[in-house]
Amino acid sequence: MNESTSHQDGAVTTLTKQISDADVALFNLVTGLTTVTSDQIPIPTQSTRQIAPMAMIAAMLAGAAAQHGLRPDTVRFLSETIHFTEPAYTDDTLTATAQVVDRDNAAQSVRVLAHCENQDGRRLAEGEFVLSD
Repeated sequence: MNESTSHQDGAVTTLTKQISDADVALFNLVTGLTTVTSDQIPIPTQSTRQIAPMAMIAAMLAGAAAQHGLRPDTVRFLSETIHFTEPAYTDDTLTATAQVVDRDNAAQSVRVLAHCENQDGRRLAEGEFVLSD
């Protein structure tokens, strides 16, 4: 869900996603974190919750931040810093919120602060992104 996709100061974008076992398995496959091939992906079982890769949370934050670029699908990240405070688990519903805090017209860049919370309001990660227009 996107609340806004503006690059103006104060604009906010919110993305919400429930993390499933399949999401984690596919993310691991795409990023090379697993040796399983696409035709060998196991059918997830609901026996225990697993920790979602922190890179998956970083990608969600970056996706929310990218919405503030003039062309979100081709935005260029000049810098990003992410700090993780707690893990996310399968079955968690995560909300990534990104807000434009500064625009540098001379450098044609936008600075975005973002954070990710779970369904209990616990902050799992926060980051700062500088995007090129």
